[in-house]
Amino acid sequence: MQNIEPGLTVNKTVINHGGSKVVSDFGPYKVTTTILAGDPPVPTVVETPITIGEAILLSEGEYTVSEVPDSNYIQSFSGDCDSSGVITLVANNVYTCLITNEELVSPTVTTDTPITSITQTTASGGGNVTSDGGALVTARGVVWDTAINPTIALSTKTSDGTGTGSFSSSLTSLTCNTLYHVRAYATNSLGTSYGSDVTFTTSACNTVPTVDSPTSASITSLSATLGATVQSLGIPASISARGVCYSTSINPSLTNGATCVTATLSQTIPGTFTISATSLTASTLYNYRGYATNSNGTGYTANTTFTTLAPSSTITFIGAAAVSGTTATIPAHNVGDLLVAFAYRDRNASAPSLAAGWTDINSSGGGNANSSRLAYRIATGADSGAGWSNATEVVVQVYRGQSIAPIGVNGANNGKSTTVIYPALSLSVTNGTSWVIGFAGHRSINTNLQNAPTGMTQRATRVDTAAEVAGHDTNGGVSSWSAQNVSVGGTSSGWMTRTLEIKSQ
Repeated sequence: MQNIEPGLTVNKTVINHGGSKVVSDFGPYKVTTTILAGDPPVPTVVETPITIGEAILLSEGEYTVSEVPDSNYIQSFSGDCDSSGVITLVANNVYTCLITNEELVSPTVTTDTPITSITQTTASGGGNVTSDGGALVTARGVVWDTAINPTIALSTKTSDGTGTGSFSSSLTSLTCNTLYHVRAYATNSLGTSYGSDVTFTTSACNTVPTVDSPTSASITSLSATLGATVQSLGIPASISARGVCYSTSINPSLTNGATCVTATLSQTIPGTFTISATSLTASTLYNYRGYATNSNGTGYTANTTFTTLAPSSTITFIGAAAVSGTTATIPAHNVGDLLVAFAYRDRNASAPSLAAGWTDINSSGGGNANSSRLAYRIATGADSGAGWSNATEVVVQVYRGQSIAPIGVNGANNGKSTTVIYPALSLSVTNGTSWVIGFAGHRSINTNLQNAPTGMTQRATRVDTAAEVAGHDTNGGVSSWSAQNVSVGGTSSGWMTRTLEIKSQ
């Protein structure tokens, strides 16, 4: 039987993925073989053009089917050709080789949802490259931005390997409390593809606690109850301290020298709390702010003010007596009461002698033939008013609730006129708790000396055959005392006045 040359037919299939190329857009096609020719034999490459779909007869041997490649299509061989387009032809056989050109595309990738492990600055995401598009995936990861559909032109992206399959990504350097858009991406030689746009919001930013509604109550001259309400613990949601800062300066705080009192944390949190502000100054404007502290810092209320009350004196007037002679009558009193004596001497500039058991305050002799002495005693229960040698009149006034050191400043005045002047005092205590006592002696009689100076109450008076005396006080605490004039009925031979501060507890 005669051998018949083998036949070869090359067929063509084009697979498009959006493209429009057909078979005729490819080529030219050829089969190539190597033969030995000449003497000695030399390998020679022989190329034979072919037409798609038309059979061609060839000599026996090994051939390679080929075409001019198109970079946008991936080429594959099947049928009787191997994957490289190589085929061995044997006589008496007919062969078919199929060339397939499939259009290359960018990869197919999906974005993992939801985004997980979200914190203020980080999150976890990823994706899945389900198809490489016919070409090796050389890069993959996720990209994010605050705008929709971010692309790999941004620097905010990850690089998570190559090829197909699932991958995980770590998103870092995020901003707290911010909405982000995330897309997975995959890149091959044809381009970059993206998964769907997925959103997430980072955790809320660290914040200090929110404190409002500052309150003040039970205000006295020396204390007040201050408070506020913690509305939010902030982030982290745990406070380590809360309380109130107060000062005479605006916006008192934990760091500017203000007095700050911490409230107990056993009270409701969040919620309202109070503290006691003590050792305040009377009649003073204070600024205060509630505060609460967490690990991120301290939050304050708005600056608010309150004013402490004027001080209230503890002194009480108990009684008074005025007598002629050297023996004073002591009004009824208790142990510890303050006894104040004004011993007056008419017609002599040498002051009366100090009685036994009394403490001298001051003596004064006038240039108008009269004099006086001030003294005090803390009552012990058996109190004598005798012993004011050379006195012509004595006034004793009794007070309760005075301080342990009751005597403040004193002043003396004298003259010879129709106006009696009670001297001014620069008080040692100016918070409004000290009282001022006024005494007067007059060498004349029935001249209205009993009339109290403005701001005082008349307590005792004595008129005898030669002179008259009077005692007064402010009947309450005062913060200052200025000179006061009292008109008397006629020009006297001489008068003397004394003023004295007694201090409250």
